[in-house]
Amino acid sequence: MAAEYNYKYNVSLRIWNAGAFHQRITEVTGLLATDSHLKDTKHYPDGPPDWLWKHDLWELESPLPKSESWENHIQHIWEQIRPHRDFFSTIISGDVVADICLGCMTDCEAPILRVDQGALEIMRQLPLGIAFNYTPL
Repeated sequence: MAAEYNYKYNVSLRIWNAGAFHQRITEVTGLLATDSHLKDTKHYPDGPPDWLWKHDLWELESPLPKSESWENHIQHIWEQIRPHRDFFSTIISGDVVADICLGCMTDCEAPILRVDQGALEIMRQLPLGIAFNYTPL
């Protein structure tokens, strides 16, 4: 009998080195970052004075339940940013880079994970890298 494993997924659009655009992203798109910080600011207000962020970050995380597939998370993010594709394409250039971060938590010791081709339209439309964050349960 095959073992049943637990999987929890999340997906974020992350834009690095775009601190000058954080406010403009919200003004143009109406989207609020789920996380953002500026380079050389503290990780935590009460943290050590030398524990500073090394890069600016603007992040939009899918709010869907972690039980949803990567495809559904990616599609949700794409639906939010697709109307603003040209704007995002303009700011993601030079030192400003962006990626889709695929997160997975599972109790499977050696997971094989995939994303269906249909969910990758965002990768074809924007200059995005891909990052993967695996966390054992």
